[in-house]
Amino acid sequence: MTPNDSELEAAADEFEAQLRAIEANSEQIARIEGEARTPDGAVRVRVNAMGLLLDVKLGRTTSNANREWLGRTIVELTAAAAQNAAAQVDNHYAGLRAAQRAVQDRIADVDRVQGQHLRMVSNSIQRPT
Repeated sequence: MTPNDSELEAAADEFEAQLRAIEANSEQIARIEGEARTPDGAVRVRVNAMGLLLDVKLGRTTSNANREWLGRTIVELTAAAAQNAAAQVDNHYAGLRAAQRAVQDRIADVDRVQGQHLRMVSNSIQRPT
């Protein structure tokens, strides 16, 4: 069963609408931050949407902390905060990915080979999760 032109056009329109929404929200996405802290709150870190460290807060209880532990804790918390930020960014792109798959599926209904090629190319440029 092949889609008619209006179905294919509707899928492409939805994809374009999702792209416009992402462009409109690009500033919001750029402001995404992730945060992580130790269970006692003695060490807190904050990163941006790219995972770059923005801030480290050390509580009073860390003044006598082992430097090796403190360094390792900051690195681990930074990684956790970056994962948090990445998950938030990923949520913003979920609609775009769904619209992209719909267009790819409809193209594959018309031309299976081209649909597979398009999906392969799209999958190769997606950010790993």
